[in-house]
Amino acid sequence: MSGRETLIKVCKLIPLIALTFSFMSVMQEQDAHADILVGADLNGAFQLGEVSSDSLGLGANLRLGWQEDFIPVLRLAPELQVNYMGFAIESVGSGATDTAQNSRQRLLSARAGARVGFDFLVGGSLYSHIGYGFVDTQGTWAFKDNDGLSFDAGIAIDFTAIPFVNLGLHAGYNALFPGSNPDADPINWLDIGAHVELVF
Repeated sequence: MSGRETLIKVCKLIPLIALTFSFMSVMQEQDAHADILVGADLNGAFQLGEVSSDSLGLGANLRLGWQEDFIPVLRLAPELQVNYMGFAIESVGSGATDTAQNSRQRLLSARAGARVGFDFLVGGSLYSHIGYGFVDTQGTWAFKDNDGLSFDAGIAIDFTAIPFVNLGLHAGYNALFPGSNPDADPINWLDIGAHVELVF
């Protein structure tokens, strides 16, 4: 990747960086009833649609946010998320070379979103995030060094009986829309995994 291409990608992230600083400013202004959350997710996944791999994927999320309890059992948790997912590309169509059979697809996204749900020893929540994502593929495949809109939505179950620590399970839908070709199919995948949150 040339220096000019790198600069273009950095410039595309400026709005998200500005959103991050705004997010952090709001966090600092939260009252004593708001709790800061730092979360980590470990995910397994499989792809959907026309643009897909037959292999299972493995990835992780890092999350930073805060939760506000509007009533004793209802909570809203705005957050920022960095998502990574990797797939092995086992089949790229007829005539594929041997080296392509061993290629890897890596997806990296930065997203902003929120969780809303209930919290009473065992809690449940719905979540969604939207942001910008990058695709990197080693070998020959449809999307190489591409980027575009990134989105996810899902459901989570949390076990909150342990002070300052939430443990849970989650499942969600993810999509990344490569921007260089508006007619291209999005990269879609479903993930399922476990997560841990530290509450301050």
